[in-house]
Amino acid sequence: MQHGKTWDTAASLQYEEITGASVVLDENGNIKLWYLPGTIDHTHHKNIWNSLDGMSAALEDSLKPSCQHGWCNDQILFCKMADLRGSIDFLPGWYQQGHRPKSVKPGEEVKFHPEQWVDQMSNIHALLSGMLAVIHPQMFAAGWEALIWLSMEARRLEDMEFGV
Repeated sequence: MQHGKTWDTAASLQYEEITGASVVLDENGNIKLWYLPGTIDHTHHKNIWNSLDGMSAALEDSLKPSCQHGWCNDQILFCKMADLRGSIDFLPGWYQQGHRPKSVKPGEEVKFHPEQWVDQMSNIHALLSGMLAVIHPQMFAAGWEALIWLSMEARRLEDMEFGV
């Protein structure tokens, strides 16, 4: 039996590490986790990791000392030994408004451009969307409904702006 990996040896004896394809259910039979190792091939893994290259400065700059700027950027909530730590604001206007990571000096090019990352990740997002349609059809349908509503709302606002 292989026990879970954790810094707390006593805690590691209380559970087994999941090493193969598995589904974790709660007491009511609701799916809480699907673990499907090998579903995403090595090429996709490499592409995902490479797409994160430009984010490292923005991620590191997002970390704040405890109790400053909200919990989502609290540095104690991120593993100190992780290759990438932090969170990034993907709002479309953030970088267009002149915001940039603190580590990027004025005049230097910002390596991270959210629209490029979204484009690089479109294939993997399509794969994950297909997986969601199988794993959780209700959530998939809700996502599509939200995208349709957002598209219709954007068209409506555009029509109002141009008097159509």
